[in-house]
Amino acid sequence: MQQEELSHSWREEGRAIYKDRDTLKHDMDKIISLVLRDCTDGDWDEDYITRSLLANIRDCFTEVHLDEDHELGKPSVCQIQAYKNRKSNNFEANYGDIGILVRLNLGKGRILEGVALIEAKRIYTPDNGVDNVKFPHFHALEFDQLIKHVGNSSNHRVVFL
Repeated sequence: MQQEELSHSWREEGRAIYKDRDTLKHDMDKIISLVLRDCTDGDWDEDYITRSLLANIRDCFTEVHLDEDHELGKPSVCQIQAYKNRKSNNFEANYGDIGILVRLNLGKGRILEGVALIEAKRIYTPDNGVDNVKFPHFHALEFDQLIKHVGNSSNHRVVFL
């Protein structure tokens, strides 16, 4: 993935400085798009895509500082951890493929924590019989599964590939 395509003003070993939250969110979305673009051009491998996405999130966003907060005198630090939800204990079935934990230190002992969950679904396309479909279709998309994921989290996303 091309790190130079990101909007941070400084980055080193998972630590970065961003102008504001909007720029950070933009780059998080961009990381997902770039990883998916790089990983899905060839053969589909869900495990490789998940590992690539997690490695890039960890490399870019382990600890984030925001210029806008520092200018306001707020010593906020955003720490982000990304995990593959395992099949053991039904984490993957109940919550999706990836869990992202966010811890925002607002200073003076104030901490805000949250979680985001991601489920990835592949689209099968007519491609000379490789996927064996006549029209684009999400074979693995099960509405009961998505309803369970949304019911278990207030911040769940589905990535369609």
